[in-house]
Amino acid sequence: MAEVAGCSQADADKQGLKHLSFFYATVCAVCDDPCLSEDGLSTLKACGGCHLIFYCGADHQKEHWKFHKEICLIVRATSKKLGANKIRGYRINDDLEERNDMFTENAFGFNTYRYYLYFNVQKKIRRALSTAESRMILYPRMCNICFSNDVKQLQVCAKCLCVSYCSKDHKEKDKERHSKDCSELRVCFEIDKSLLEAVGFGDIPFSDPVSCDFPGSPSCLEDIKNYSESLLQNLGTIEGRVLTDIMSAPMTIVQLLYSLDLASKSSLSIEIVGAGGFEMQYFEKWEQLLHWLPVVNTLSLTFVGPDVEGQLGCMNLCELCVSRKVDLKIVCSTEFYHDFINIHSRPDLIVAFNAGFTENIQCKIKDTWKNSIPEMIKRNCPILVTSYTHKESKSDLNRVQSLVKNANVLMDCQKNIFSASKPLQDWELHDDETIPQVYYRNYYLFVVKA
Repeated sequence: MAEVAGCSQADADKQGLKHLSFFYATVCAVCDDPCLSEDGLSTLKACGGCHLIFYCGADHQKEHWKFHKEICLIVRATSKKLGANKIRGYRINDDLEERNDMFTENAFGFNTYRYYLYFNVQKKIRRALSTAESRMILYPRMCNICFSNDVKQLQVCAKCLCVSYCSKDHKEKDKERHSKDCSELRVCFEIDKSLLEAVGFGDIPFSDPVSCDFPGSPSCLEDIKNYSESLLQNLGTIEGRVLTDIMSAPMTIVQLLYSLDLASKSSLSIEIVGAGGFEMQYFEKWEQLLHWLPVVNTLSLTFVGPDVEGQLGCMNLCELCVSRKVDLKIVCSTEFYHDFINIHSRPDLIVAFNAGFTENIQCKIKDTWKNSIPEMIKRNCPILVTSYTHKESKSDLNRVQSLVKNANVLMDCQKNIFSASKPLQDWELHDDETIPQVYYRNYYLFVVKA
């Protein structure tokens, strides 16, 4: 095998993959060493350009520069243009005549700044940011309470390596909340460090098809529940949690189909709106719908959204599905739903996973849900909407009801028994220190219909 700069080609490829997929501001960008002293202080050195990425020493900084150079220069220039007098910590330049008052020095101000920085950097770099580049902007190193960015004073939590504090007082103030989040934040770190989602699993372990002899709700739902539990029990913490994240979507859909008495139909049409990476990655997971819907012989899946990548053909079904002579139709569109809507077909179910109907409500250009939600309701079929938190679920439901007065709530906001168990670190800061810093995909759901 060829050698590259003193290492094998395989090591070089892994380093490149790691650069794209893994970033935590509390560890060296090359070797993952947090370089912590006994009191929790870090001896890592910040990049002198962007101040957002850290290294254990000059050698690793030099080694990583070929990966970091492009984003570093753009972040630095963009941050100055937005009005920050210090890129690290996003402090506001009070001397700037055209200061943007949205960038106030509180949780909302920091969130707004990072949001603007992220999209402006992506616009200038003219490509989608990698996972690591996104995390570099959205998860900077700062105090978990006051957002201070003085890295010389920041004490890192050695257990999770995800949060820091500028003082013992702030660490004590956050003790109750962080004690609940710390172990889950560590799982976030270990999952990301494993590069499992970047490398892939190979074959996803599917549940065996349910027999047509007992297609009733209790038996099938019990089969799904047992399958979900087996992912964690048989595959370990990292693999199992990631797989529940992947399989949460088909499990949630099947649960609802049985609840609404739609699973007994021989032909089903499902439209998944706002689709993107979560829905399109590990695409073979959608075959599992056929395993849990033994009566269905024609299944149409339509994926709609600007983040849908390319056009996908039919999947290679397993032997049992082929023997059933199932007709699986897949349609993909990169349009917004209100532009895509097919008046010649009527779906049995519309799904919006983790849609965030209110996320861009103040930005008229990006708030495309305002046009899509009414069109979804006009389809006169059940609409399943999932959210990360109960608060977000209530906000999404209120948004639907404010846009469409005749929206009928079939299922009010409730916890989803088939939500993902893979924790996600919240990039948003909160002045309310009681709000958890981890969340889970499809954690809550509601169902509406015209």
